[in-house]
Amino acid sequence: MKIKNLIYVPFHDWRKILDEGNRTRDAHFIEKFRSNNDIERLIILNRPITRLELLLKKKKINKKLKGEVILKSNQSILYKIDKKTYIIDSFLDQNIKHLQEGRKWYFKAFSNESFKHFYNQCIAFLKIENYFIISASVFSANFFSNDKEHQSVIFDAWDNFYLIPGLNSIKNELFNAYQTFSVNANIWVTNSQENKSFFKNTFGVNKINIIKNGVDFDKFNKNLPIPKDLKNIKKNNLPIVGFGGKITHLFDFNLFNYVAKQNENYNFIIVGQILDEKIFSKIDLTKNVFYLGDKNYKIYPNYLSNFDIGIIPYNIGKNQHGGDSIKVYEYLAAGLPVIGTRGNGLQDMGEYIYLTDSKEGFSKKIKSAKVLRKLSEKYHSWKNKEKELLSLLKY
Repeated sequence: MKIKNLIYVPFHDWRKILDEGNRTRDAHFIEKFRSNNDIERLIILNRPITRLELLLKKKKINKKLKGEVILKSNQSILYKIDKKTYIIDSFLDQNIKHLQEGRKWYFKAFSNESFKHFYNQCIAFLKIENYFIISASVFSANFFSNDKEHQSVIFDAWDNFYLIPGLNSIKNELFNAYQTFSVNANIWVTNSQENKSFFKNTFGVNKINIIKNGVDFDKFNKNLPIPKDLKNIKKNNLPIVGFGGKITHLFDFNLFNYVAKQNENYNFIIVGQILDEKIFSKIDLTKNVFYLGDKNYKIYPNYLSNFDIGIIPYNIGKNQHGGDSIKVYEYLAAGLPVIGTRGNGLQDMGEYIYLTDSKEGFSKKIKSAKVLRKLSEKYHSWKNKEKELLSLLKY
């Protein structure tokens, strides 16, 4: 189906995507949209940010996006970054009160009248009469509520933020946002049965489709050069058990520490962002445990290609919140045997990975793990996931 105009609202700031590479679900979809010849124009609505936010994140305050500036206001810019891709980027004023609000501010930012006004100016400037909308940002719930020019709105509820413990301070706002999307979005998408059941039972969402995450096989399914920091560790010739992902409340440090201690003839490697310092501080960096830092997605596959086993030691029970870990598909595309805990959507992958309910069981699998089943390159590719998503758009 030819799509004349597609407006996409990513969850992550476009600057973050540029800095880290296309490693998140929204970034992967953007990458596929940009290369899809059936989409004539892609308009990315970047979430509003402030210069103070850039400063606190140690980025350049005046960091401009690459592209041609084709429309500008005091606070916002419309960039054309290639022949089909446009980005609406906005810096909103933020005072101390807004700073104290934390993430609550994002809900208000998407409702900011000047932000909405510039968006409408962009639509008029580009001579867009009708279009499709896909939003991956729960913060944008109120933005399109009065927009009647589009034919279809899809909300990609790719993670269940309502159940994340670290977001309890905005739980009421999240509930209201999901409730708003249940009214204003024609179709919902999520990435696990666990999420689908929750959204259906809690918000009465009936039109909800499961579109699992995917992987770009060509980035992972080949022998890649070993990075220098990993090469130094491999000198002792011990097999490598690797975790590639963010350190959050989901990371079960007790499980990880137990498994590493019980398997001293393996090296345990962690590669990824530290989002929860308290959790990271409880990881025992013993003689066979190494944290190699966060890696840009361009080099990240080189690490996985040189692992021997991929693990996902996640908490289950009260700390889990559904989802579908992208790292599972990346591990499998890299040809690794995978061991994980039974929860957070991993149970949906039981035919591909080892699932365990105990630290003892997890530890034993390290010694005998092998590839259970290969992914289908046709079905599990991000290109196919994009096809599934776009097939939901209806004129």
